[in-house]
Amino acid sequence: MLNRFSVWAALILSILLLVVVVVLAVRGTSCSGLNNCDPFKAVCASAKNEHQFFYSQCDMIRDSCLTGKDWKRDNFSHCNVHI
Repeated sequence: MLNRFSVWAALILSILLLVVVVVLAVRGTSCSGLNNCDPFKAVCASAKNEHQFFYSQCDMIRDSCLTGKDWKRDNFSHCNVHI
């Protein structure tokens, strides 16, 4: 009986570890752009019909990393900003 319990416990721990590794790998890819972004270049971005102005590329990447939104550069007219 104890042997069966230890097998199930090991299986559950293995699955949990796999989930943690996958989540960390996915989050790491969206945040990797913070190392080489331009902190002084303003960006208008869109994600699923939502538009937002960011004061820098770094702000856009940081927001994408924290919220999981897939921000892509967009035309400044969508953000009602003229630079």
